Amino acid sequence: MEVTYEELVQKSQENYEKIEMVLKKELKEVHLYPEDLEYMDTFGKCINCGLCISVCPVIEEVGINGFLGPREIDVSMVRNVHHVTDQVDVIFKCIGCNACHEICPRKIPTKEIVMFLRHKLLMLDKSKVPTPLHSVMNNFDQHKMFYEPKPIEKRQKIIQRQLKKVGLPYIPDPEKEHADVLFYTGCKAENRLYLMREAAKLILTKLNVDFTMLKDMVCCGYASEEMGDYERRDKLRSELVQKIKKVSPKYIVTICPGCTASLKRIVEKYGLDINVKHMVEYLIDDIGLKNLTVNSNQELVVTMQYPCNLYREFGDYIKDYFKQILENVGNATVKEASISSKCCGGGAYVPLIYPKISNKMLKTKVDAMKEENVKVITTICPECNLSWNTGLHLFDKEKTLELLDLFVFLAALLYSR
Repeated sequence: MEVTYEELVQKSQENYEKIEMVLKKELKEVHLYPEDLEYMDTFGKCINCGLCISVCPVIEEVGINGFLGPREIDVSMVRNVHHVTDQVDVIFKCIGCNACHEICPRKIPTKEIVMFLRHKLLMLDKSKVPTPLHSVMNNFDQHKMFYEPKPIEKRQKIIQRQLKKVGLPYIPDPEKEHADVLFYTGCKAENRLYLMREAAKLILTKLNVDFTMLKDMVCCGYASEEMGDYERRDKLRSELVQKIKKVSPKYIVTICPGCTASLKRIVEKYGLDINVKHMVEYLIDDIGLKNLTVNSNQELVVTMQYPCNLYREFGDYIKDYFKQILENVGNATVKEASISSKCCGGGAYVPLIYPKISNKMLKTKVDAMKEENVKVITTICPECNLSWNTGLHLFDKEKTLELLDLFVFLAALLYSR
């Protein structure tokens, strides 16, 4: 029996309605919105060249069978986002170093894809989110920071002891209503790396910078964003913005590359006329090397650990700034290492969820530094500092390597003259 045109149209309409119902159901289940679909479309540019695989530090340590890598995430997972709950290992083994984006000829934003997939996982099935992240979420809810802060008395004793050990004075935190510069410490320096925090504060004081600090720290949301928790990220950012507006600074100066990236996005989103800079940028661009010069007679050979979030997101000039301060201010000789630009293994929650992977990466770096006769490794990133501390503790029992924070080094020079 011949089918009429009208019957074909009717059948097509019925099929369309069925498909539409299925799609709507799937989209609803996975919480996809029109803007997500448009966003996902940018991820379909992969040409399968495999360059990302060649530079992925996680694949280097665990192999392609241990981590499928950026190409698999870009090509397959984003097109099958409904199955993200079955791919938890893949999306949380990404270290977020952006080495794949750096080498990608199509500049596919793999790190953004990973955060997008983590976000969808969180919305689909929170129970599948790795256990260590639940305590971090709790810290954000209770303390508005990555870590639970230590009691004030205990914290002050640690700070005083650490400052005394390196011969630096203690000065109270400035808490002005308004200032040219808001010094934003970030969660890790605020609650773990106290000496880094205090040294940066001393540098700004010595240079007569009109600055203030937040009385009650609020995370910038970077750590929440990395786990795909956009709801907590936005809540933290909203509260932080209110505090920033009260200070009304011209600059926000940070000592954390992650905070620098996050705060740049925040001021852009909220339309704030504020210049966000990492301390290294601020010292070079706004203070000037001539105002930093210290007559140092010590001979120091250092190797730099470049922070992924800073130079890969904002440009290689950060490396040069880092080097200029060491050479022109610290009178140090900078020795490049073949592994200086490789991720230290401390990013995107990998140390919390997969410590074995992070430790493998650290061992590779420690062994390489020893082989190249490096003596001093210097950092400008809290995450790198914490990661290297772990690496040296685990894999440098002979203590042949020394870890030097740039801000502690610079503060010591400034206060010795």
